Amino acid sequence: MLINKAVVLLEIFLISVAVAVKTLVITGASSGIGLAAVKQLLAADSQLNIVLACRDESKTVQIIRNLPIICQTRADFQQVDVSDFY
Repeated sequence: MLINKAVVLLEIFLISVAVAVKTLVITGASSGIGLAAVKQLLAADSQLNIVLACRDESKTVQIIRNLPIICQTRADFQQVDVSDFY
């Protein structure tokens, strides 16, 4: 329930931002709210490209392969670990 509410709020924010932006970077995009945001945004805006910034390359590449074909070309992976900045 909490995730659904967070996804709705995130979706409203990101769609309003997506009007002016052509590429978004979403951290934690391989699961949870990040993954839900990726799917919603790719479905909502055919002009938007998304970089899935995640730690696990094999998991994220598989997620991109499981997206609808039309969305796969607009999704890209970048390996990122933001768990510790020091």
